[in-house]
Amino acid sequence: MKFINNTSLKILLILIIITKCNISFSADNVTNQTDSLLKIVNSTKNKIEKANIFSKLGVLYKDKQDYTKALEYHNKSFLLFSNQGNKNGEAISFHNIGNVYWNLSYYDSALIYYNKSLKIRELLNDKVGIAASYNNIGMIYRDLSQYEKALNFYEKSLSIREKLEDQKAIAISMNNIGNVYLKTNDYDNALVYYKKSLDIREKLQDKDDIAASWTNYGIVYKNIDEYEKAIEYFQKALDLYNKSGNKASIARAYNNIGGVYWNKYDYKLALENYLKALEIREELDNKKDIAGSLNNIGLIYKDLNNFEMALEYYNSSLEIYKSIADKANIANALNYIGSVYWKSKNYEDALKYYTQSLDIREEIGNKKFISSSYNNIALIYKNLNNFDYALKNYNNSLNIYSEIGDKKNYSAILNNIGNLYFKENNYEIAIEYFKKSLSIRKEINDKYGTANTSKDLGEVYIKLKKMDIAMSFLNNSIKIANELNENNLIKNVNLAFSKLYKLNGDYKNAYEYYTKYSAIKDKIINQESIKKIADMQIRYETEKKEKEIKVQELELNKRQEKIKRQKYLIYSISGGFVLILIFLTLIFKQNIKIKKVNELLEVQNAEILQQKEEIETQRDKIASQQEKITDSIQYACRIQEAVLPPINFINEILPEHFILFKPRDIVSGDFYWMTKKKSKTYVVAADCTGHGVPGAFMSMLGVAFLNEIVNKSEVTQANEILNQMRDQVITSLHQTGRDNEASDGLDIALCIFDFEKKTLQFSGANNSIYLIRDKELTEIGADKMPIGIHMLEEDDFTNNDIKLIENDLIYLFSDGYCDQFGGENGRKFLTKNFKEYLLDIHEKSLEEQKILLEQKHNEWRGNYRQIDDILVLSIKI
Repeated sequence: MKFINNTSLKILLILIIITKCNISFSADNVTNQTDSLLKIVNSTKNKIEKANIFSKLGVLYKDKQDYTKALEYHNKSFLLFSNQGNKNGEAISFHNIGNVYWNLSYYDSALIYYNKSLKIRELLNDKVGIAASYNNIGMIYRDLSQYEKALNFYEKSLSIREKLEDQKAIAISMNNIGNVYLKTNDYDNALVYYKKSLDIREKLQDKDDIAASWTNYGIVYKNIDEYEKAIEYFQKALDLYNKSGNKASIARAYNNIGGVYWNKYDYKLALENYLKALEIREELDNKKDIAGSLNNIGLIYKDLNNFEMALEYYNSSLEIYKSIADKANIANALNYIGSVYWKSKNYEDALKYYTQSLDIREEIGNKKFISSSYNNIALIYKNLNNFDYALKNYNNSLNIYSEIGDKKNYSAILNNIGNLYFKENNYEIAIEYFKKSLSIRKEINDKYGTANTSKDLGEVYIKLKKMDIAMSFLNNSIKIANELNENNLIKNVNLAFSKLYKLNGDYKNAYEYYTKYSAIKDKIINQESIKKIADMQIRYETEKKEKEIKVQELELNKRQEKIKRQKYLIYSISGGFVLILIFLTLIFKQNIKIKKVNELLEVQNAEILQQKEEIETQRDKIASQQEKITDSIQYACRIQEAVLPPINFINEILPEHFILFKPRDIVSGDFYWMTKKKSKTYVVAADCTGHGVPGAFMSMLGVAFLNEIVNKSEVTQANEILNQMRDQVITSLHQTGRDNEASDGLDIALCIFDFEKKTLQFSGANNSIYLIRDKELTEIGADKMPIGIHMLEEDDFTNNDIKLIENDLIYLFSDGYCDQFGGENGRKFLTKNFKEYLLDIHEKSLEEQKILLEQKHNEWRGNYRQIDDILVLSIKI
């Protein structure tokens, strides 16, 4: 979805409406906003106020992709502004109408209205507005691939903004110019302007804008295949977003990193980063972004030819778009599904989904996407050898690109039609279309397109045995293809050269070029092998995780079944023994003379008793082994409990508090620790690597380090305690950061309270804390690095100083509560739900809160096993 570029005007418009109408709007519910505005507009008498509300309605309907109503309300707004002689309002209306047409890809109409807005702003001498209009017009020419015109208008906008000394706007203009150079593959100039934009943003200390500039750097290096640098810059952006806590941007950064690994054919790491983005987006509950992540994962599986999984993810995405009635993205999802069927050569289903996508796009009226659908359908008919239908759909696509002035895509369709005629051996018409395409591609500096069409022309002239002309085009193609490092194109040009030299009888050169062709072909085949290996690896690791869960469930079932069998066997033997005794007694009373029979029965009885004893001995042996293991772990538990602060001590040093502590196994990798030194009380909640016995060992180390640092030194700063603790962990565990080395460590929240002065120091390693005050929850973020070795450069931990007031509630916790699977769909509980539940119960006593948190956990978990240790600790001031 594209949004209005002129942010200041959009914000100004919203503020006018909110101020004049004295209402507040929820960004989460567009329908409610439109309903509220329609009620207000019917009751207001003020014409200007009504015009402003019409403008807002137009923007909302545009965001809902109801472009007909959007235009209706923007035109109503214009008429009211015009009747009142409000020129600034007219300019805003024209600007908004231009935005609607831009979203529809009606670029000619968008330009008309942007220019109308510009003329009024020039009349009013509105420098800010003029610069914004130039920016919008530049955006149109950029989308039309008319890059010289785009640069001209962006530079005009920049010139005005420099005179106004609006540094933020100057940085935006520099960035836009960089984007144009990026589009034209002029990466050196793109970096120059991105650097200029970044320098300004660093002076303004706007972290999110700085991160956006790092992202642009990453995109450049990704495009030139310098993947390590690309990851470095995307990681820089991610670090800044982590510090600012901008979760939506954090998800985008993971998404960008995943895209680099996808380009590198490192599908495992691509999938890991896409899944991280998906998890954050699910936490934020942004359905459109969730669906976008599902599409990315679907793309990985499609690239790996795992069509079943690709369809599963694309269909999941489609269902989300349907649930929010996002027609444009419903059409996109149908198109993605069609592409899976096309790649798997299921042309019938591909055509079905491409046609469904086209129908929706025609309903919306977005011409650029309609044209793309026609191109896809034409490609299907070409593969089905249906020339007439292929040509018809190509021409439909061509006409629309011509109408909206999109030269880049127009030239691409010309080339496609040329290839269609080439396939039919109609070489003269193929040359005609190829030459038209080549002329436009040279005009707009489309280097890859120029190389591709030159190659196609070379192949046609080889068929016509016009070798000199063919040689000229192929030389032009190979030169550009080598510059761009386009292996697939280089491969095809080398094959064409081989054919040309063979027809000329020059077998030496023919062999040489065929060898080059084969080498690149082998390289591409190797890439396909990498894809297959990656697919198998991802399948293996997914199945491995599923099997681990199943094995754990099977082991539990086996143990329960074994106990049942043992009980049944014991009861059976005992029952049999009783019956034999009764039987012997009856025989003894009946006839004492039957001595031989009696002796036989005694022998049988002895055998049964011996079997019973053997079974009982085996049972006792198993029970003894289980008892020894359990006793050892229980003893370890007692040791761990002894290390934890005693209840009496906690009650002495802390005011009102609760501790919810639920180890997954008998012993725990989570631990809490407290001490008092002079007037300060130290409180820690920590989560060690692993759980059970390994986690418990790590927790003992953690407690030992805390005791040594806090009690035996003069360190009083929370962050310095964590710095020293990290050094001790790295030293004690001999961590070096080498590949395949265990990265054991701790995530920790450390609070230092001065209850008399009502102050709090907080420092955290991956573990944040929550403060609830006046019914509002504030998250005090931790540094995104552990107590232990870290892949990034190790910075000092941050010290947060917080002034407390009476009745403040502080919550420390590990990730076990939020990560628990359960509910109807077996999903994680998530941080969002944890925060909401704390707000729901925070006014109750702390003892009640503890009970309710445990009940909520048990209800959510249901029949699912507890997956991690759980620790939640709260203190009331």
